Amino acid sequence: MNKKFTLLALALLLSTGLLRAQLSLEIIHQDSTVVGNAWSDRDLPAYAVVKNISGLPVEVALKRIDGNYNELTDSNAICWGLCFTTNISQNPPSFNRTIQPGATDTAILHVYPDLDGYTRSGPIQYVLFDYYNPSDSVAFTINYQVNGVPLSQKEVAKPELSVYPNPADDFLRVQYEVSKEASFEIINLVGAKVYSTRLDAQNSEVELDLSKLNPGVYFYTLKSEGKVVISRKLVIR
Repeated sequence: MNKKFTLLALALLLSTGLLRAQLSLEIIHQDSTVVGNAWSDRDLPAYAVVKNISGLPVEVALKRIDGNYNELTDSNAICWGLCFTTNISQNPPSFNRTIQPGATDTAILHVYPDLDGYTRSGPIQYVLFDYYNPSDSVAFTINYQVNGVPLSQKEVAKPELSVYPNPADDFLRVQYEVSKEASFEIINLVGAKVYSTRLDAQNSEVELDLSKLNPGVYFYTLKSEGKVVISRKLVIR
């Protein structure tokens, strides 16, 4: 083939966005393990943040890899722009999300325990991909587990956390119950800690000033003895 024609064709593909880099997507944050109580937790939500690391916009779809369920993970759902019913394994094309170069978006995954008191655990694998080039994709796995300790015992040992309002503006109120000294942290979408405060076991409520944080999506975590025991999404307006 004529060399000039080949270079011209390559330039045309690049200019029209038909030729992309080998990989456009990268997972920059995910919950590796989500823990709940087999008696009381009706929903185990997990989060994964994907970033477009290419120089072109990418229309991204989310799918769940079916067939690897167990008695815990058999009832589950995906949220990508919208939360879908449990029978939908891939978002409909009308709910694809266009991610601009350097931008991020968040997938929310759910497992719905049976509330039967049995200790169970299991993984589910998910894939985020370029809808027009499915081989341009990134896969990740979330491990879910529920603890069958009777609720009367678990209530004593498990820290409790209530955060509001969410979405938040300049202030955030944190109500908590911890048996030991703990900490509350806010993490941005690239995994950097942007706020941290100590939670005293003798108190039960603090009010945080968020006025110095930029609007956007964050995650807040409750740490006890250096371990993350609660991790959830926070939106600051």
